[in-house]
Amino acid sequence: MAPGPLPPPPPPPLLTWGAQVGRGARRALLRGALGLSLALLLLWASLFLYGSFYWAYLPAAAVLRPLHLAFRCPQVLLYGQLYRISLELELRSLR
Repeated sequence: MAPGPLPPPPPPPLLTWGAQVGRGARRALLRGALGLSLALLLLWASLFLYGSFYWAYLPAAAVLRPLHLAFRCPQVLLYGQLYRISLELELRSLR
């Protein structure tokens, strides 16, 4: 009885290690691409929703008038010094 064909020898350990690393790298690359795609989709959706809200709910400036304040400066105030100015406006109702 003649012996059958011999099975192929097992691959060297370096090749099996390379195949395992290649699978892991491919999986990591796919996960990274999926994560980046998801992040870009979320960024686009958030910008779209923000723009839609801004356009729909915030009114455009209807009246623009220059405001000229006349102020006589006493010598106590110095040029280049920072000051805090508060303005209180009372607008009458049109109704």
